[in-house]
Amino acid sequence: MGTDKKVLLELKDITVKAQEKTLLEHVSLEVGFSETLAILGPNGAGKSTLANLIMGLPNLKREQGKIIFNGEDMSSLSPDERAKRGIFLSFQHPLELEGVNMLTFLRASYNAVKGKNLKIKEFKDILKDKLELAQVDKSFTSRFLNYKFSGGEKKRSEILQLLLLEPKLAILDEIDSGLDVDAFKVIVNIIKTLQKQTGLSLILISHNAKMYKELTPDKVVILKKGRILESGGTELIEKIETKGFS
Repeated sequence: MGTDKKVLLELKDITVKAQEKTLLEHVSLEVGFSETLAILGPNGAGKSTLANLIMGLPNLKREQGKIIFNGEDMSSLSPDERAKRGIFLSFQHPLELEGVNMLTFLRASYNAVKGKNLKIKEFKDILKDKLELAQVDKSFTSRFLNYKFSGGEKKRSEILQLLLLEPKLAILDEIDSGLDVDAFKVIVNIIKTLQKQTGLSLILISHNAKMYKELTPDKVVILKKGRILESGGTELIEKIETKGFS
């Protein structure tokens, strides 16, 4: 249950619609503190919908069910309130925002989530360490947010935000897509470091079996047509690799 201190996130019998179409149906799952949950499924299974629902994106209509986070029912909270409570979503396709300076965006996000009011100089001192960890050049932050970024740069942008905001739960929706081998190693090592240092809980969505070998899940859930088809351990990943989702 959500009041159990071992459970960080609990979804209770969630059904979601968008434009009168049912996207998720009777979905229930749990993520514990310092735990990694892998969500697998074919394209169109509802994986990104589930990620967006947890973050509270407004285009989804929750027909029934509850979202309990850290013992609190946050079913009706806005995305910014969920972020303040420690939830982070890395988007599968991050938006490009021409005219929005990356440094300004990062400082505004940090101040809002952390409840602070750091000036530029103070924030740059914090950002410097995070840039080094993400192996990103300082010039990166003078650009517009994700504007004309390569696929790999967009993912580095997401990871930089993760490093800054230090959430309790990170939902990583195909964070590995568009990465070359070196960038993949950097991002995996950052996530591993955060898990060790902060006890970060993860929800991993990926089609890449290598990701699950690097960040071994404690639990695996298979989604298909908006329903949980099966739950278990890493043996499910091996089963899908050999037999597919059919």
